[in-house]
Amino acid sequence: MDTSIFVIKSVKKRAIEDVLKAGNYDEVNFLIKDGIRKKTLCMQDEKIGEHRIILLGSDDSMSSQEVFSHALRNGLDRPTRGDAFLFGEQHPDEQRKGPIVFLHDPEYSWSAYSFHLLLDANRRHRIISLISSGGWWHSGYRFALVGR
Repeated sequence: MDTSIFVIKSVKKRAIEDVLKAGNYDEVNFLIKDGIRKKTLCMQDEKIGEHRIILLGSDDSMSSQEVFSHALRNGLDRPTRGDAFLFGEQHPDEQRKGPIVFLHDPEYSWSAYSFHLLLDANRRHRIISLISSGGWWHSGYRFALVGR
C-alpha cells in the first residue's frame, strides 16, 4: 500500500459551518447540509492540537475491513469526522489527486449501509460529501487514518 503523511492542526473548537467555509468547497453534499441543519453533524469530536493523518492508497479494490485490519497491524486509528473537515480545509489540493475516504464512526446508516465523509474533486470542483460503498471500495480510493 502507498502511504502519505500529513499534519492537521486545531487550536480551538470551531463551528462546522466555519470550517466548511474556510475549506472553500465548490460543493457540499445535501446530507452534510441536512446534518448541520438538524444538528446531528458537528465538530464535537475535533481534537485540539496537532496530529498526523496517514493516507493509504492501493491500486486494488478493498473492503473497509481490509483497511481496518491494515490500520490495526500498523498502529493506526480510525479518523473522526472533525479530521475530515480539518484535512479538507488545511490540505485542499490533496483531494484533487484522488478521492479520500474517512472511515470514521458512521454518522448515518441506512439499510445496513454506513455513510462516511469523502473528499473528492472533478475537473473544476472540490467536493465534500457523505458516501456509502456497502463496505467495498474500488481502486483509486485513498483512506485517511490517524497516526498514534
